Amino acid sequence: MHVCVIGCIRYDARLIDANVNIRTELYHQLGTLLKSALVASRMTPAYRYYVRKQSAETFVIMYRVYEKEPEMDLGDEQRRVNIGVVASPFGGFRIDLHYRTKMEITRLVKNPGYLISFLLIFITSFCYFLIS
Repeated sequence: MHVCVIGCIRYDARLIDANVNIRTELYHQLGTLLKSALVASRMTPAYRYYVRKQSAETFVIMYRVYEKEPEMDLGDEQRRVNIGVVASPFGGFRIDLHYRTKMEITRLVKNPGYLISFLLIFITSFCYFLIS
């Protein structure tokens, strides 16, 4: 099990190059960041475990997107990896990957429905930063 967290951060607009087309560059960077999150999620122990258990006819990957924080317990030995940060004049976006290193489930989970998905992405909020 693992969780990709998309978060919004404040970023200094003066650090952004004014000569770059913001819209094109932002879409390109966000696309690259999301692809990086998918690649990183495929390196987790849970993904590798489930891939070994499937065949070419039964290969299934499920993605779920949530707007709130999931109630998921990844265990005592969970790891956190910062995938990347994209900055814009309006603020920044960051993606962190949280994953379990032990495949045994030792604690009770408040909502077992969250254990179904391989990748759980949740968006904590949409960022609207005013340039002051």
